[in-house]
Amino acid sequence: MNHENSPSKGSNQRECGFFSILKSTRNPFFYQWPSRDFLLHPRFILFVPVAQFDSNSPPPNRLLLRLAVELILWGKGIGYLWEGWEDAVEWKMVLGGLLVGMGLAIRWVEKQKWGLGVLGGVSGVLFVLAVDAFVGKGWQVQNLVEHGLQYGSPVLLGLVGSGKWSWGQVERLTRLLAGMTFLGHGIYAVGFQQDSTNFLEMTMALLPLDATAAHQFLLVVGILDLLAAAGMLFPRFLKLPLLYMIAWGLITALVRILIYWEVEAWTTTLAPAFSQTAIRLCHELVPLWLFLHLYPQKERPSTAAKSRSQDAP
Repeated sequence: MNHENSPSKGSNQRECGFFSILKSTRNPFFYQWPSRDFLLHPRFILFVPVAQFDSNSPPPNRLLLRLAVELILWGKGIGYLWEGWEDAVEWKMVLGGLLVGMGLAIRWVEKQKWGLGVLGGVSGVLFVLAVDAFVGKGWQVQNLVEHGLQYGSPVLLGLVGSGKWSWGQVERLTRLLAGMTFLGHGIYAVGFQQDSTNFLEMTMALLPLDATAAHQFLLVVGILDLLAAAGMLFPRFLKLPLLYMIAWGLITALVRILIYWEVEAWTTTLAPAFSQTAIRLCHELVPLWLFLHLYPQKERPSTAAKSRSQDAP
């Protein structure tokens, strides 16, 4: 009997995946060298706590996750189109057009049998772009890490739509990507890298703070980002970290409008403002999608009684 996939009493109860591996009688470390299947198992690769879900539960609504992927592609695409038009670089315009087109076709693509492969390819393209930015930033690892949700969301959408992974595995991947993003943000905010001066200047431009107060503000935000990232490792305490990610992800995305858009030159600043905002909205939408899946709204007693009375003969 497959104990992992069979529904059990209290299927929403969460347990630590690492300890569930150790307690499992199927753990190859107890009697032989680890097999290839065990080493490639997502529970071992991700090495984060596991949330157990009923395998017969309906799939979560993909609306927010799909919207996040669309905004990523539209934001990236419009950004490359604008850069290509300003710099007269044809390959940027072609890439931007392809990304915008994929964003428009995402609803159709994800319904196809080959949708997972295409969305995986899209994630691959976004990962290559993230690596290019990582090299341009002087090989700062946190720059590659902080783009986790941006290049990971398309393949996440494909996995949810295809049903190739169980919901517990999808949830672990989502927590991993969200944790990576806020880990990278936190490292920059606390000032571990010289590039953090950009965050300092941005904070002073938006808030009535001097350099010292802005540095202290970013230090607090950075610590909160790191705590939220660490919170993704503990399924019993996901609610507060996810709520923080939802709120702060939305704020940091919308604040790009104030930074990049200028009313006097709105025709030349609207595209960069939209691009930078749309790309970062996934930092709010994906944690919100996960939050609504993990903590669904309970039906009110009055509504439940009313529905039962209507169903009664």
